[in-house]
Amino acid sequence: RFAKILTEICVLTYLNISLVYPMYNHLIDYAEKIMKDGKSSKSLVAAAK
Repeated sequence: RFAKILTEICVLTYLNISLVYPMYNHLIDYAEKIMKDGKSSKSLVAAAK
C-alpha cells in the first residue's frame, strides 16, 4: 500500500493538492502505525521515525 501510493504520487505530471494531501496523510498514518507496531523490524521503525 505504501509503495503504491508513492508510485501514484511520483507518476503524476501535475500534482493537485486535493489529490496529494489525502495520500500524504495516509502515508503519515501508515508510518505512525509502523512506529507503534511492535512486530516491525527495528530498522523499519527507525526509518519511519
